[in-house]
Amino acid sequence: MAEEKYSRSQLEAAREYLRRRLEDESSMRGDVESVLSTYIPLLVTLLVRGMSQSDIEEVLDDLVADLIADCEALSVDDHDGNRDALLLFLHQDIGGKTIDDRIRERVSTLYDEVFTLVAIGLLLGEKESSIVTSILSSMKEPWRNPMLLTFREKVQSGEVSVPAGIDISDRHYGKGVPVSSLVALTDITVYGVSACWSLNDWLEHKDSSSGYYVFRGSSYDCDECDSHVGYHPVSDEGSLPLYHNHCKCYVVWV
Repeated sequence: MAEEKYSRSQLEAAREYLRRRLEDESSMRGDVESVLSTYIPLLVTLLVRGMSQSDIEEVLDDLVADLIADCEALSVDDHDGNRDALLLFLHQDIGGKTIDDRIRERVSTLYDEVFTLVAIGLLLGEKESSIVTSILSSMKEPWRNPMLLTFREKVQSGEVSVPAGIDISDRHYGKGVPVSSLVALTDITVYGVSACWSLNDWLEHKDSSSGYYVFRGSSYDCDECDSHVGYHPVSDEGSLPLYHNHCKCYVVWV
């Protein structure tokens, strides 16, 4: 099939779609930080006051529900005609886990981090308000939390010992690289939002288009993006433009 030509208006429409998608990605990033900033003080209070595990689980369930609700809202946005298909896609099982499972896992990790830092803060004689401030200020890199660093120094000097059940080692995920719960939850939810926008673009155009062009929307090196640049005929869903995390490519339908 010969490649189709596209107009300036088609090109601008594709760029505008990318801009709108990136706006929702940015909103999702802000939502994750806002949600965690709301729930972390609640968790600290429950832990400091020795509340029951059932009370803590209720707060964690609400935290998970809020993150999922925000992710769903931005994944669908104003694409109401494809709402059911997008939500089904968002919550699909990939590798034995859904996005709900992945969010819940990371929220559980967040709780472990908060639990450890609260315990350390109390051992150091910190007030509840100071513990909250310290945790919130180091959400992106909890391994650099000042309370944790101070406690490690005291352990190394022999001033204090590590209580049973407290893990002060760096948490590593993936290839030995520390990733905070904030960053992990952001990556999970932003990927969901962006992938749904990509699917909606496909659903809106696949029946009325003969093909599409993929263009790079960024200048950073990426072999994955480079491999998709160019013209692709529409045949079946197997030709759906692939989306990967942090992708800024855009699609011009013809």
